[in-house]
This record gives sequence, structure tokens and C-alpha cells, in this order.
Amino acid sequence: MGREATINQEQINAAAEAIKGAGQTPTLRAVREKIGGGSMGTISRMLQSWKDTQGRPTAQEVAIPPALARAIIDHMGMEIAQAKAPLIADLAESRQATADLATENERQTKEIEDLTGQMAALAEQKAAADGRAAQLVAELAAAREEAGRERRAAEEARVEVAKAALRLEAMPRLEADLTLAREALETERLARVAAEQSAAVALARLEERGGHR
Repeated sequence: MGREATINQEQINAAAEAIKGAGQTPTLRAVREKIGGGSMGTISRMLQSWKDTQGRPTAQEVAIPPALARAIIDHMGMEIAQAKAPLIADLAESRQATADLATENERQTKEIEDLTGQMAALAEQKAAADGRAAQLVAELAAAREEAGRERRAAEEARVEVAKAALRLEAMPRLEADLTLAREALETERLARVAAEQSAAVALARLEERGGHR
């Protein structure tokens, strides 16, 4: 709920004078409606200040003859009765203002209770949000550490891939070398077989010659 609009003594005075000029009694409610809102307590205090500036008729003692005094007393009785009328109205207004202030106080008390409840709920929400934030910070730190491990593993994998690529590039040369080595071995084997055969033939001939002697 929004806060009441700020009011000042000049506004209250102007509203009360306007109501009075219209032939009405500037009551607390009438003034509040005239200015369009405001705190009942503030309006009541300022309206009383305005009323204090309004003069009231006072009786003055004069020396007059008894007969005239009785007539004056009778007239004063009527004047007093008339003077009581605004006092009675003021009393009724004061009672109404008191009732309005009590209602205003109850409303503000209810607002305070509602705000207190809202503040408690917000405090709980803040505590929950703080806990969640701390958890997210911890999860973020763990994720960064895991990402670091994965980056290191990826780098190691790239190195291994590069090594494998180098080995693959060397494979044709190695295969060619292996083929040459196999051909050399086969040539050597064939030469050895031929040599063994030649040696066997030569040995057989020697043995045959020895037998003829």
C-alpha cells in the first residue's frame, strides 16, 4: 500500500476556510475529503491549530441597572445557548474524530502487521536465495575444475593423436623398408640354398673321386 500524500497547515487552513465560507462546519472528515486524502491524525492536529486561531465570543462584566441586567441576563442566556451549539458540534466532531482516529489506528496497525509478515516471508526467501546462491557457487567451482580436467585430457588426447598421425605417416616408408628387408632375406636364403646345393654337389664329386682311387 502506498504512503499517504504529504499535507501542510496551509492546505488545511484553506480547506477549512472554504468549508466555513460555504456555510458548513469544517469537520475532520469534511476537510479530509476537501484536500483529497491524508493521515487522519495529521489532519486532526492541523485542523485543531486552525480552530485555535478562530476567536470565540467572551463575556465582559459591565455596570448596568438591575432591570437592564435581568434583560441582559435573559438575552445572554439565549446567547449562551446559541454559543453552546458550536461547542456541542465541536464535541460531537471531536468524538467522531476520535472514532475516526481509532479506525485509522486499527488500519495502520493491520498494515504494520501485514508488512511485518511480508518482511518475515521476504527474510525466509532471502535466506533460501542465499543458500541456493552458495550452492550454485560451489557447483560452478566444481564445474570449472571438471572443465579444467577435461581440457587437460583433451590436450593429452590431441598429443596422442598427433603422435599416431606421425606414425601413420611413417607407415609407408616402414612398409617399404620391410619389403626390401624381406626381399633381401629371400635373396640371401636363395643364395644360401644354392650355395648349400653347390657344396653338396662338390662334396659328392670329391667322395666319388676318392672311391675310384
